[in-house]
Amino acid sequence: MMTLIRRFWVVIVFFICLTIFLITRYGSSNKQRVKSKGITEQSFQSEFGWGYDILVNDTILIHQDVIPGAPGNNGFKTEAQALSVGKLVIEKIKKKKGIPAINPLELDSLGIK
Repeated sequence: MMTLIRRFWVVIVFFICLTIFLITRYGSSNKQRVKSKGITEQSFQSEFGWGYDILVNDTILIHQDVIPGAPGNNGFKTEAQALSVGKLVIEKIKKKKGIPAINPLELDSLGIK
């Protein structure tokens, strides 16, 4: 009888340890995984003008070929504008403030109309 109880507790402890391992290994949010990796921006020319990509360890996380937060399908007029907004998006990702959306006031403050 005692060995049956001992086996039961061994199985319970094993599953608890397995659950804790799986939660710590795979249960972390995407934001935590992004924080530990290198985030960079890169510009490109598109049919609309200039755009930017946000890369996490050389894998595209965001591909933005039009000005975010602005009406229409207009790209950035210059490469510098695209990169400045890309840097702002990276700052927002690193601060973990939810979705790194860009609003018209932020575009205006960067001199983008």
